[in-house]
Amino acid sequence: MVYFVDDLNSYRKQIDEADEGIIKLIKKRFDIVKAVGEFKKEQGIPLKDNSREDALKIKWKQIAEQNGIDGELGLSVITDILKFSKEEEMPKNNSRLLIIGYGNMGIAIAGYFLKHNFENVYLTGRHVDENKDKIKSIKGIPINNPNPKDFDVIIITTPPESVNSDLVENILSESKGKLVMDIFSVKKEAYQKLLDYSKKYEFEYVSVHPLFGPTQLTDNNKIAVINDEVDEKVLTKAENIWSYAGFTTIKSNLEEHEKSMAIVQVLRIIDFVAMKNSIEELKKSLNVDYSKLSTVSFAEVEKLINNISGDYSLIKEILDSNTYSNEVLNNLIKNVENLKYK
Repeated sequence: MVYFVDDLNSYRKQIDEADEGIIKLIKKRFDIVKAVGEFKKEQGIPLKDNSREDALKIKWKQIAEQNGIDGELGLSVITDILKFSKEEEMPKNNSRLLIIGYGNMGIAIAGYFLKHNFENVYLTGRHVDENKDKIKSIKGIPINNPNPKDFDVIIITTPPESVNSDLVENILSESKGKLVMDIFSVKKEAYQKLLDYSKKYEFEYVSVHPLFGPTQLTDNNKIAVINDEVDEKVLTKAENIWSYAGFTTIKSNLEEHEKSMAIVQVLRIIDFVAMKNSIEELKKSLNVDYSKLSTVSFAEVEKLINNISGDYSLIKEILDSNTYSNEVLNNLIKNVENLKYK
């Protein structure tokens, strides 16, 4: 209730009281959220619930409008509250993570875990000593010759062919009962090899695929979780590790993943690499500095194109490994050819 008075200080006092009331209610909400987090953890319930968050955003917008307040303000307020609520809901996770590899993606994921409630993130590889500063820069812990028995979760972030190395097999051979995950975008042989290892060395195995690049980590990242031949309890355990750090998990089978990557990854790479090469060739043959007259939309496309790695061996590996690469290439050529006759 607003009390109408004659002096400014009295109005300001009412505002101060309202502000204090808002803060106390937010604190009360955070206390409840923290209790919810503990309850979910005890019950093995996934900590992140996107449908609940979406429903809350809609509800807050509607409540704001019903009370004569701009709905966008209500949406903005609940969005910020939810952002900080996640930190309240998720106390520090004491799971010990071992990440094999410290390339761009390995470092990015390790850093993200460390910023989002995980305290014990170790990184290993063949040349740990040479990469200590890189690992410590994200507050990771470099470790030589790790004992898998000391860890709860092992995540392989090295290239797919590393599954044939003695480094990876030596670690996996001592990982009985542990949860092992890879982040390969290319599944195929590496996936089957790790599946075989999981049976041979008796560890729990779930294959995942981050649906983002190492420089694209935000608070809304999605990660695909392959559910072929995976026990539901193990799948939930894997999902909880990623959702605890704020990732949204998307279940998929291997075939769906392969076909989706044919469009999302293979088609994009073929198109972008071809366009990148064409830009350079046309720039020379037409002898023009096109950037002077570049449109906003073209500049955005070019920025995406230039994000494609110059590592053509990696590009070739991705294209060669996908069953549907030839179909994708032929389809693209067909549609380019069709443009000539329209």
